[in-house]
Amino acid sequence: MPSHWSQAETLDSWLKAQGVPGISGIDTRQLTKMIREKGTMLGRIILGDSVPSELEPLDDPNRRNLVEEVSIKVTVSVNIIKNIMRDVLDVLFKFNVPISVTILIPWLFFSLS
Repeated sequence: MPSHWSQAETLDSWLKAQGVPGISGIDTRQLTKMIREKGTMLGRIILGDSVPSELEPLDDPNRRNLVEEVSIKVTVSVNIIKNIMRDVLDVLFKFNVPISVTILIPWLFFSLS
């Protein structure tokens, strides 16, 4: 039964319709506390009532260099960035456009120079 007057369906039925697994039967507050105290842990959510006899090993992200995986790979010349930024900022200031600037550099940039 929906818990809000404007709710068309329950959270459970919506999650099922979207193919999103949910967790039930555990104290999520206790789970949150455990994760805060012990850090993230490897685990998996298994759909259904039976556990498969053979499970693939879990991919441990702590054994990979995640920073390197998500960082840009190529260094862009600072002079090129400076010239482009000067032109872009000039136009934005002329038209009074609020700006936010993000500059991406490879994660090893400072240790290589």
